[in-house]
Amino acid sequence: FPTICAKGADVYSVKPPDGYQTMSGTSMACPTTTGTLALVQERYRQLNMGANVRGDLLRAVVANTADDAGRKGLDFQYGYGLLNAEHAVVTFEKRYYAVGSLKAGDPAATQTVAIPAGAKGLRVMLVWNDPASKNQVPYGQKVMINDLDLTVKVGAKSFQPWVLNGTKGHVKDLPERKVDALNNIEQ
Repeated sequence: FPTICAKGADVYSVKPPDGYQTMSGTSMACPTTTGTLALVQERYRQLNMGANVRGDLLRAVVANTADDAGRKGLDFQYGYGLLNAEHAVVTFEKRYYAVGSLKAGDPAATQTVAIPAGAKGLRVMLVWNDPASKNQVPYGQKVMINDLDLTVKVGAKSFQPWVLNGTKGHVKDLPERKVDALNNIEQ
């Protein structure tokens, strides 16, 4: 599934040599996304003494702050939703993120999150860069090398991440909360 989406229909764009036109397609969505992410990264640098944002952190923040689109929640058409640069930048400005690392054999890591008064919801996302497998993996077999699992506990209640059903005939199903053993991005 796509991680996020951006507007690609009826985008007002340049027309060589010195004009403008309305265009549609991935040729419009891709430059919108890359240009927007460059600006989000620039804001991160301003906030962090010129340091570049890690790829996994950028992916996490952009996916977790996307505006839901299509079917409710995560889906195969829009992924986590439409790119929302303002929400991503606010996340960096307010430092609504944590970065850490684990080594094989480490105990489960925990992160306590203070929920601001008046909050109407909470989105939590775990993202990591998984190394490429050195082995050829047969179709349908697990490719993930480091399978981390997100669980959010609020009081006595636990929540697992949203997972899509990629089985033929089920790609339009709504996501379910369960253990995700396929993806290195969990919300």
